[in-house]
Order: sequence, then structure tokens, then C-alpha cells
Amino acid sequence: DVYKRQYLDSGLENDKVYNYRLCLVYNVNGQKQASKGITISGIPTRLPNAIESLSVNLVQDNTFQAVWENPENSEVQVYCSTDRPEYKFGEVVPQSMLDSKMRRLAITKTAYNSGTFQFQGDGLLYISAVVIKSGSAVIGAISRASKGKTVTIKNIAAVNDKIHIFTDSPKGVTGFVVLCRFDKYPIDICDKKAIRKYISLKQYQHDNALIINDLKQKNYYFSVFAEFSIDGEKDYSSGADYLFENASKEVITYSISLAKKLFGFGESSVKIDFEAENESFILPDIDIVSAVEHIPIFKESAKLFYSIPTQPVTGSLQVKIPLPKNIERETYVKAFLKNKESQSSYQLQLKFNSVSKIS
Repeated sequence: DVYKRQYLDSGLENDKVYNYRLCLVYNVNGQKQASKGITISGIPTRLPNAIESLSVNLVQDNTFQAVWENPENSEVQVYCSTDRPEYKFGEVVPQSMLDSKMRRLAITKTAYNSGTFQFQGDGLLYISAVVIKSGSAVIGAISRASKGKTVTIKNIAAVNDKIHIFTDSPKGVTGFVVLCRFDKYPIDICDKKAIRKYISLKQYQHDNALIINDLKQKNYYFSVFAEFSIDGEKDYSSGADYLFENASKEVITYSISLAKKLFGFGESSVKIDFEAENESFILPDIDIVSAVEHIPIFKESAKLFYSIPTQPVTGSLQVKIPLPKNIERETYVKAFLKNKESQSSYQLQLKFNSVSKIS
């Protein structure tokens, strides 16, 4: 059809090269004759999704760490600019055009979705995680990097049933955005799962602190951003993270007893019984360590005797540990939390009058 200027070829496979020959056909003396034509090729593809999450934090001196979410395991490049990018999230532009507008950062990868870079300036740097495919760039989340405009959290304390955040603030600040989560630090200032509160500069100067009215028995993962007004538009610093531990700890008590074999039958064992104030509780990962001639004081200076994996418990739990045949005389054991992260949620206590000596 001479009126058609396009041809649709469907049912193709993505990321596979297809070659086509385009010819003109003439009717000469009642017979169809084709011109030499031209040969073209193309690669059908589906552009990947944009990177929805990007956080950039100063780790030391001039070194920043960028962390992004990449569920599709796409090829990600990190671009930067000292000016606010003219591209919007999800926009698709030719990579050559992006290279002319923004600079590609030299990232030292620390994982498939994170890396570090150097930035020595004191100004504000705009960072974007971009997915590259087939010469096209899919613009992702945009974050900021700055040394001179970062909030420093000095301390967080509970005062009169309120949370007070004490900070050192950069010059030119017009307000603060405080984000909070109870499971982990907020990803960035756009984290939709975080509780968000805006505090004006006037209120901050009046109270000499950033005040949060919601005080509960929980661990608060805070991220504080300073707000600035630049050319009539609001801008924000990178986030300052701080863990405020206010959750009541689960107190787990345990006792140690020794069961010796009778009349030469069976085997000697150490029995450890765990219980808590709550009928049902989660026992975290526990390390039982041993020392000779004294009760272990620090886990690091003792010898690992037995490991107990985390597990749900109803009522109480008894763990039976076979006693090694070559155990040294005057051996003592003690239980410790395996992971330091558990220390904010659990406390281990040896029951009064319980033995620690097992040989």
C-alpha cells in the first residue's frame, strides 16, 4: 500500500537483533519488479523501571556513600550535577544527551546496589541513579550530597514525655524535616513509609531542640534534614541518622544444671532452662561460652561451648548439651546474646543460686 509509511512486526523477542530489507515494487509491463532497496536492523526491547530509591550520605571527609534499590538488577550509572537537574523521575532520554548535561560519577562499588565516591566541594551536588539500556537513560531518584549543609545530631533524650533532638545546624537553615521509622532508618526524604514532621526555624529557636510529641516504648530510627531556601525554591540537606532506643527490653532468665550419667550408663550433660516474663516470647540467638577457673566475663575472651538458634518459646525452653569427655576441670559456662543488635531488645539474667561450674 503506497499510502502506508510504517510497518508493524509483532510477536518478536526482546533484546534480539532483527534485520529488514525495504524495497520499492514497480509494475513493469504487467510484471512486478523490486528495487535494490536498503537493509536496516533493529532491537526490540523493554526499558527497565526507574530506580525509585537513592540515598547519599557523608561517611568521612570527602567520601560519600550512595545506596539504591535495584530489584531488576539493571545496569545503573550514577550521574551528578551542581545545578538542579532538568530531568524528572521516570523520564527517558538518549544517553548522549544526558552525558552532555550531567557528569557521570566514578563510583567504587561496595555491593551490587551501593558504592562510594569522592566530592571535595562545599556546595550542593545533585545525584541521580540512572538505568542505561540500548543507548537510552531512564532517570531515577534524585538525592543530594553536601558537606557544609548537613545536620549534626548531638543527642536525643526523653524530656517530659516528649522526644528532644539536640542538633548543630548549618547556616542559612529555614526549617527541619524529621523522618522516623521503627524498623530501619528512612531511605531518603521521600520515604513514604516513614512518619514525617516539619519543624520551623522559629519553633526550633524557641525550644532549643527539635521536639517530637509521640513518646512510646519503641526504638526510633530518626533521619533529620535541614531545609533551605535557594532562589525561591526549597532545598534539603542529606539526612543525619540517629537511633533513639526507648523500647523496654525482654528480660530472659536462665538456669544451668548438670545431669551426670548414672551407674556408667547414658551421658553427662548440661541443661539450660530459659523463661521470660511473657508466656510467649522469641528466644534470640544465644552463645554459651566457657572459661577455666572463673565465670566468663566477656564473650570475646571466652571459648564457644554451644550455640542456640533463635526460636519461638511458649512457657519455657530446656536445652540439653552433651558434656564433652575431655572437658577441663574447673570449667564454668555463661550465656551471651550472639548478636550485638539484640542488646537493644533483650537482656539475659542468670537465675539466683544457679550453678555456672560444670566440671
